[in-house]
Amino acid sequence: MWLQFQNQLPRAEQVLHAVAETLRVQGANARAVVADANLVVIAWQGGDNETAFARLKQLVERYGIECLNRTALDEAPGLYQVIQHAASQQQVLLPPLYLEMFASVIARAAIVVEKPKEEEAPVEALTEREKDILALLRMGISNREIGELSGLAVTTIKWHIKNIFSKLGVTSRAEAIVMANRSPARFGIKERRPERAG
Repeated sequence: MWLQFQNQLPRAEQVLHAVAETLRVQGANARAVVADANLVVIAWQGGDNETAFARLKQLVERYGIECLNRTALDEAPGLYQVIQHAASQQQVLLPPLYLEMFASVIARAAIVVEKPKEEEAPVEALTEREKDILALLRMGISNREIGELSGLAVTTIKWHIKNIFSKLGVTSRAEAIVMANRSPARFGIKERRPERAG
């Protein structure tokens, strides 16, 4: 994910292929699904829709439609957009039960597809503290490490992160990081270096 956020897609793809293969050999299919799902997203991010759809189909054929679950959607940010596009172009068939279970996610993707400029819609202003914490989140560090760098208690950090999620309209750290990385200036985020205390 870090390589994806840094837009080093070829390197991220190389690492994920190796990770996915190792996980499959070891029988850790739940984690292999996440690695393969991120390979779908990488192709999509790189503008190769054909490869993204082919990888999505392969993912469903290998693990079944149930592999496209909440874990995969949360840990492969952007996967829901690929699913929605693939479904709208009949590249992958989604059973009615799946559509019902993930209606809110698919609907959210449909809004993005129909109105791509909504991604740049204004968000509720972040406080200076929230901007600081979002900048630290982008570095991929834990709540404890954020607390060490900011001088705040972990419970306070969690409270701020909850507020950040609410303002950005996201439900996971990964989604928040993706949004922040796409346009840090939009959120007033300044680049930070991890200077740990000690």
